[in-house]
Amino acid sequence: MALMEVQFYSKVLGMDMCAYVLMPQPKEPYPPEKKYKTLWLYHGGSGDHTAWLRESRIEAYARERELAVVMPGVHKSCFVNMNVGMRYGDFVGRELVEIMRGLFPRLSHNREDNFVSGLSNGGYGCIHVGLTNPDIYGAIGAFSAGDKADSDFSHRQKEKWVLFGDGDLDQNEYGLKSVGRKLMASGVTPPKVYHACGSNDPWLYQNNLMRDFFTSYPGDPFHYQYDVLEGYGHQWEFWDLEIQKFFDYLGLEKKK
Repeated sequence: MALMEVQFYSKVLGMDMCAYVLMPQPKEPYPPEKKYKTLWLYHGGSGDHTAWLRESRIEAYARERELAVVMPGVHKSCFVNMNVGMRYGDFVGRELVEIMRGLFPRLSHNREDNFVSGLSNGGYGCIHVGLTNPDIYGAIGAFSAGDKADSDFSHRQKEKWVLFGDGDLDQNEYGLKSVGRKLMASGVTPPKVYHACGSNDPWLYQNNLMRDFFTSYPGDPFHYQYDVLEGYGHQWEFWDLEIQKFFDYLGLEKKK
């Protein structure tokens, strides 16, 4: 497995950015046309592009499944186009994909080979990115991830305004259920969704509300699976377990 820290320029943000990339390194004979399935993996609110590498065994799991992994850092943007700030949603959802595919031609362009995942704020972010870019991502893996529309901002009004503005998040482009309803009304095939939360997580209620949304559509269009793991809270031990379960949900077999 090759590990690279990639520094590159974002035209959308107008500044240099950084991401860690894990790329399978097959043994000879080197398959010249092989394309790799890709996981776009997001950090939490207090993390950065190094978090998954430092706190989990993501490199070992990716190696076992011959999976490429791209881990960007987007500061405290929640992976959205900020009301007052930069267009991190456009950057991470689309521009980053274009840049990385240009730098690494072995990344598959097929929708069904591209998965977006994250924890906590990155869990919210991966659902938002996946639902707003269904042409790019075939599946979402969201851990400890609720809708910001269900969050209590009574003591964080400035934070809410900077990120999301003054509008009703359940009715605008920042609410997960809002963008989900818009996607379903469009008739476009939505990504599959794997969703998980610990039973002791303080935001379990918000996660349950997202569960209720995804399961409200007849016929299970999201191929939705929800895992509430007993005894776990908002913690890396839980997220390390759940990323493996997400890979199983996707049918990514371990290579011999």
